[in-house]
Amino acid sequence: MVNFWDEKFDDGIKNDLMDCAYCFNRFHPDREDFRNWINDIYQNFIKYCPEDEKKFLEESRKNGKFNSRLWEIYTFYVLNKTGYIFEKTNKEGPDILIKHDNINIWIECVASQSGNNENKIKDSPIGTVYIPQTDEDYLLRISESFNSKAEKISKYKERGIILENDLVVIAINTGSLNKDIQTKEFANGFPLIVNACFGIGDLTYSIPIEDQDQPISRCYQKKDQIFKKNGTPINIDYFNSNKYNIISGVLYTNKSVFDSFYNNIMPITKCSYSEKSKNILLLFAYFFKTVQKYLRINMSEQKSFKKSISHISVIHNPYATNKLSTKVFKDFKHYFIENDILKTRLNEEIKSLISFKMP
Repeated sequence: MVNFWDEKFDDGIKNDLMDCAYCFNRFHPDREDFRNWINDIYQNFIKYCPEDEKKFLEESRKNGKFNSRLWEIYTFYVLNKTGYIFEKTNKEGPDILIKHDNINIWIECVASQSGNNENKIKDSPIGTVYIPQTDEDYLLRISESFNSKAEKISKYKERGIILENDLVVIAINTGSLNKDIQTKEFANGFPLIVNACFGIGDLTYSIPIEDQDQPISRCYQKKDQIFKKNGTPINIDYFNSNKYNIISGVLYTNKSVFDSFYNNIMPITKCSYSEKSKNILLLFAYFFKTVQKYLRINMSEQKSFKKSISHISVIHNPYATNKLSTKVFKDFKHYFIENDILKTRLNEEIKSLISFKMP
């Protein structure tokens, strides 16, 4: 078996073209747990990857590619843990193919990049006064990720790789951008990908002046365009028309794979025992080899795992030709439009967020 971190795949890539995040995780002594975890997942993931293994590993080391490759591997890990059936395809196509109720679901993964020049997302400096990035700065990065993958998906459909009844999902990870996006999305009450998909702008309040007995009302402005620093307009509101009807939805998180591992995954994969408990387990294991493995899994691990992936969201396209059901990716938080109301669903609980009129 080939190790994901095998140094032989570094050969041929110039040092200035090597991804910094890859190098850091590859060589830092404190990242051994992370390296082992990724490699364990990779051994199963590569069996279903449509790409040539050598090409996949070499691409993983190139500047700007590492986080997207990790995101592919992590998406596979999460879907595998939640019970999905994977299919291997020998054709060039989207990154992951799963089955749900005998329907193909294609998933194309992308990790958003910080951008270039004046549109670049800057890291939060330490020890200095800092003006945070605006929502539009992050929406530009999300828009670039979405549009680049939407274009690829259209080509896959034209070539007959994606069939008429197949569902297609773009999986976007913004975790490699700076941490401000997590703060912003927490304050907004929903992730920025929702703003991008449905053209939701700034929150405004209406305060009655003449009749002060009237309640204060609030609404979200419509925003169907954002602008680069040079004034170039970029269209958003992807899911307010038939333009992207080939895309059933978006899978989204603002957490990097590294953050997900150390903050969510690692705590539930390690158990602690008293010496007495260990001795009892060893006694059982002597007679029943599978008992130790079974008992080491805390009874609440599955519940903990579901909590650990609650940062992943699914945004439904109401104009999709083949629509997603909330039964697909049921362990994630869903955002969808129902009766002109933006709603969210997690663990069978449905909440209404915003009332607005779809075009």
